[in-house]
Amino acid sequence: LVQTMQSEAPIPWGAPGSQAEQPWTMIGDTNWTDVTVEVKVRFDSWVALCGRITRYQFFGNGPKDGYREGYCLRVNRTSGEAGLYAREILLQKVMVLHTTSSEDVVHQLKLMFHGTRISAYVDSIPIAEGLVDVAYSIGNVGLGCWWQQQCAFDNLSIKPTAAVGLHGTAIRSSGVGNTEPGQRQSSRRRSLQGCCHNGSMQLYSGVQAMAFDFHARSCTAQPTIVPLRNNFCGEVGVAFSVKKQMRVISLQRRQASGNSRMHMLTLYALQPGTAGTKQKGQALANVTVQMGTAAKICERGWVSGTLKAPPALEPNIEYMVLSHEEAGGDFFVDMGAVLTGVPAENVELLGSAYRVDGQELWHWAQDSTSYGPVNAVLEVADAADMLRPAQHW
Repeated sequence: LVQTMQSEAPIPWGAPGSQAEQPWTMIGDTNWTDVTVEVKVRFDSWVALCGRITRYQFFGNGPKDGYREGYCLRVNRTSGEAGLYAREILLQKVMVLHTTSSEDVVHQLKLMFHGTRISAYVDSIPIAEGLVDVAYSIGNVGLGCWWQQQCAFDNLSIKPTAAVGLHGTAIRSSGVGNTEPGQRQSSRRRSLQGCCHNGSMQLYSGVQAMAFDFHARSCTAQPTIVPLRNNFCGEVGVAFSVKKQMRVISLQRRQASGNSRMHMLTLYALQPGTAGTKQKGQALANVTVQMGTAAKICERGWVSGTLKAPPALEPNIEYMVLSHEEAGGDFFVDMGAVLTGVPAENVELLGSAYRVDGQELWHWAQDSTSYGPVNAVLEVADAADMLRPAQHW
């Protein structure tokens, strides 16, 4: 049993009124991945159970000081609501408590993680089931509450996600304390197979959506966090070229925390231009994808749109895959430098690309990364395609 004994807040490490003032406890190993954590709680204000966290977000973030880098299931007795959050971004919220319920009632909180899928429950009521989010892949378990209240935690249980886990689907757990990098990477490669069709390949497969894994065990006060933004109007994505003739069979955008809107994905062939800035090219194909629909998200977080007429790509031509974004819409990963792309065979990544709405010029940087990120699924062109080379210009 763990409970609060001190009701007076200490000198805060963050902005006044922020969550940096509140008591939090982190337990476990920063390498934990696929775990199921449960705890019984009694509280009179709010309480939180967290997973895949390693540190707080501080300093210099104002009201956002004190948010955990990871996932938290927070329950508020005043509103009766329970919400699943990735840092401060709300992923799902459900009414679970009567606002007049007794403070002496013990509640059961539960979080389940497997790969990119997360489930959360309060007293067996699902807050989220099999929700896909790719922001955090490793980290500790955390407990939190409010200084000006009495809260207690009991019967904390942390174990590998069971053989039959999210939605009753048979899964394999990498286990608590799995610290072998090779094993984690192998698990990621297995998951990526669900993002492609048989015999096809992604434009790039080795994506690390943030530098957080690397910094998780460092002592720096400011770890590299996911630079999400949703204040851009235009298209963002990646530029690339191929070394042999290939076909594009689908375009992909990666699910970021809280994404729920539709996005137009477009494949362009670019006219020759100067390095760093390219003249607007020809649209070869486009498709609309709906973000946030779990059934359409593959295990590594990609949402795919299949092209009805797969275009053929030629060597010595530069291409771009771009997603249209709107201000105030879905978040996407900014600053391509935090993304690591491992290109498929016969593919060269040229860099992150973007175009502002209303402008005619494309911009891309030679950094082997992608905004968004966005991706494409390719296959080697068949004999018929070889006889009919694609003539973009």
